[in-house]
Amino acid sequence: MFSFILLLATSSFGIIVETQYNPGMLARFPIAFRVSQTNRTIPGFAEIDLFRSNTALVTDDLIPMNASWHQIEAIIFADGLVQIDFDGEVAEFSDGTEYTFNALIGASIISEFATERLGFLTTPVSRDVGQLVISPQNASAFAYEGDLFYAQNSHAEYWAVPIAVRMISSSSGESRGTEMAADDLDFQTCTIDCSDQQMFVPRRVVDDLLVEFERLGVVFSFTRDSHGILDVGLHHVTDAIIDSLPRVQFLVRDQYHDQISIAVIHPREYLEDDPLNASSKILLFKSRFGSSCTLGPLVLSKVVVHFDAQNHRVGFGEPLADLEEE
Repeated sequence: MFSFILLLATSSFGIIVETQYNPGMLARFPIAFRVSQTNRTIPGFAEIDLFRSNTALVTDDLIPMNASWHQIEAIIFADGLVQIDFDGEVAEFSDGTEYTFNALIGASIISEFATERLGFLTTPVSRDVGQLVISPQNASAFAYEGDLFYAQNSHAEYWAVPIAVRMISSSSGESRGTEMAADDLDFQTCTIDCSDQQMFVPRRVVDDLLVEFERLGVVFSFTRDSHGILDVGLHHVTDAIIDSLPRVQFLVRDQYHDQISIAVIHPREYLEDDPLNASSKILLFKSRFGSSCTLGPLVLSKVVVHFDAQNHRVGFGEPLADLEEE
């Protein structure tokens, strides 16, 4: 039997955990796994998994402990203490060194983590550091000017809200948290998923980007795999080229049917280095046949997000930290 224990900061705002932002992760924080009935501790991490309903223990290469993802016996958040008990044995590599353990805390809208604590909140403090607030007493206190814009959750088991995505010019001054005039925006149900740095956006958005890349004279190539996923690469890319590329805006339709801008993604954020070619970039926005849409860490790490399980809704707001000044 193992457990992990983490001392947390408690306040009138809720239980607050300092987290790390990493590619494909929204809220990750260090913990110490403790082997039951011994004094032995093993360093590791826990992270929030918005798509899971149960809590799992995996190794650093995402192999489940003892091939079982469902052996969690208890998860306790009380008096500034987090503890998870589960069945399992210490896994080792063939050379005798231990794996790094990661606890994936299931945090879907039907998970015990979300429902028993009535919800949770994530907010960035800097580009690399954030906060996870468990059972927030006053979620609006974490948003700039106290403004949170709520959308009703539109799926029975997952976090999902109506989102529109569009390309805007590199010089656009449109800011987050502003109500947008009605136009031809196409809102569709977008699943909130922090398991991958890449995000699926409507095919029209990727098509618009490719047209603009071609107009700007950017060299690019694309492939579509057997699952219909379109991957785009940009070649011979310079800083000047990146700065000339369009931005991508994400908007939510809130519970009053207003259209609210929640994030504007810069090309330096939606392009990542190609590990095989130093002068090439990979587009993190993907598209596939159908209307697949995901809202991932690329957006979530820039905004306050209140996962309000009690009222079956999700709130978005501008963080207190000015990330643009970093």
